[in-house]
Amino acid sequence: MESGSKDGKDVPGFREDLGKRIRLVEQKFKNREEAARVAGVAKSTLANWIAGLADPSFASLARLAKATDTSLDWLASGISQTPLVSAHDVESVILPRVATELSGGPGSFLDGSNIVDQIGFSKKWLAERLGSVDVRNLCIVGVVGDSMEPTIHQGDDLMIDISVTSLLDNAIYAMRWDDALVVKRLQRLMDGLVIISDNSAYSDQTIDQKQMDRLHIVGRVRWIGKVI
Repeated sequence: MESGSKDGKDVPGFREDLGKRIRLVEQKFKNREEAARVAGVAKSTLANWIAGLADPSFASLARLAKATDTSLDWLASGISQTPLVSAHDVESVILPRVATELSGGPGSFLDGSNIVDQIGFSKKWLAERLGSVDVRNLCIVGVVGDSMEPTIHQGDDLMIDISVTSLLDNAIYAMRWDDALVVKRLQRLMDGLVIISDNSAYSDQTIDQKQMDRLHIVGRVRWIGKVI
């Protein structure tokens, strides 16, 4: 692919902007290895494109665009639009929405093969609200049940940071308790912790150190999306 000028010299910022768009498209794949395989290159080559260190071939861009149902015009030039990403907002990130639902009943937290949708967020917005966070560790999960009302309602979407598995007192977590995948508030005790339902109709549950192996923290809830 030609660089951003007729004489072969890069137009300032062209490679960097192209790299940002490639990164957005890459996030639609399960991982970088899969994206590179579709593009027909090594992971290191794809990384160089994203970093703005090299120009991708037209064929590779076309493969990435086709595989992700993205506008090739937008991917190559930033003109027009691609689903979930505006040409005027290349500073967005796309987070996967997984089919798993968090509730008080049984469930399983599935891997990337369970992605059913994608939601775009502004990088600036995420940084202002979450601080320094690796967006690769974020996903969106739906909620069923009323055990966390009035904080969280059935049908709400939660942004989960799966990199946060250590306990922060009184924070809300997605967790697996025995065979149930639930969202609850946790409070630390000297010899255990309390699993709290914000809905007073549900009883809190105290677990001691001997029961801790029954609890697996999936990630911390960082944002709640509601329909009013």
